[in-house]
Amino acid sequence: MIDIRGISAVLGLGLLVVVMGTGAYRSMLQLFSLLIDVSPDEGLGYGINGPGALGLMFGIPSIGIMLGGIVAGAIATRVGPARPLAVGVALGTVASFVMFSSGADNLPMAVICSFMLSMTAGSLVTSGFNLASVLAPPERQGTVSSMVMVMVAVGSVTMSFIGSAILAANEIVVDGESVNSSTGVHTYIAVAGCTFVLAAIPMAFLVRKLRGHADVPAEPHPGAGA
Repeated sequence: MIDIRGISAVLGLGLLVVVMGTGAYRSMLQLFSLLIDVSPDEGLGYGINGPGALGLMFGIPSIGIMLGGIVAGAIATRVGPARPLAVGVALGTVASFVMFSSGADNLPMAVICSFMLSMTAGSLVTSGFNLASVLAPPERQGTVSSMVMVMVAVGSVTMSFIGSAILAANEIVVDGESVNSSTGVHTYIAVAGCTFVLAAIPMAFLVRKLRGHADVPAEPHPGAGA
């Protein structure tokens, strides 16, 4: 349905970063909704249920998505979209591994990590569209923008499915009821973090390919076309 023949290698790298980065973020968002239902007092090794947990985890981070997009857009006008895309990947990596080490049963830390991840999401999606507008010719920008949204959707579904499979494979029985284990939860977080790390590989190639080239649209010369 979407003609991909005109997508350059550089733009393909950008789309690969978007699919992996947004997929990792969406999978973590799904995990947060599970962690909120479990209290640390249950002794499972995870759980962030507490006063105001729902509002903190899904209210404050929504601001992060907006800020991430605004900041990424502002930076892109000066240095191009590749660098804010790289910063988004770095933020997601740090947030995931902080969550792995100390946030799965610590509400304040989980809120901070969720906020960082939401800024990652805002930066990745905004930078993906900005990259499309820079690298694709005007007549193909609509098609490429559609590809960005397709990558976001594919990444979200794929990583959420993988995360659910990890949790299901590591369930334990407590008081006759099957629940997620600490091993499953921390493996889930580690997989998301590793996905961000893997996204850094095409990100490095993308930055290298754009180095030395104008990755922001050049303003037309005042006398052009005269």
